[in-house]
Amino acid sequence: MSPDALNTIVMDLMASVTTMTLATCRQNAPRATDLYFANEKLDLVFFSSMDAEHSRNLSYNQNCSATMHPQVSGWREIKGIRVEGIAHPVDDASLKIRAQDAYLKKFPFAAQFLSPPTPSDQSTSRRAAGVVTLYVLRVSGLTYIDNSLGFGTKYFTPVSDGEFTGIPARNQKS
Repeated sequence: MSPDALNTIVMDLMASVTTMTLATCRQNAPRATDLYFANEKLDLVFFSSMDAEHSRNLSYNQNCSATMHPQVSGWREIKGIRVEGIAHPVDDASLKIRAQDAYLKKFPFAAQFLSPPTPSDQSTSRRAAGVVTLYVLRVSGLTYIDNSLGFGTKYFTPVSDGEFTGIPARNQKS
């Protein structure tokens, strides 16, 4: 599979699903958490509370992985993405603007959480604006799984700066 063909498949899949399962670990205790996500190229952005267990795990160990896939009814239909990389709060102003724009394009309702509440609007959702943090998962490797090509068929490629940096290798990494 060519990098361009894989990029098209991956971008379409990322656009079609709303949640990823983020896997973190601290002191040998793994945790998987479902989160809304958007992508900035191949990097993933998400909002979370700094007090959430996965956020605390990331402050201890930024290495993580995530999966995303559409819901299907049979094993031959399974297609999905697994990524690995490092996740951290976004501190770069330029990336923060791009990442927030990508997130709000996919989830317009999230705007209510991102602007501070006015004195006349003290609803729970508006008060949440002060407690969410924008994170980026900087992807370093991506595996595309496609059982329609045969049980367990995978393509792996390294990623850097949100782009593929190699030719996808079939079944080279699980």
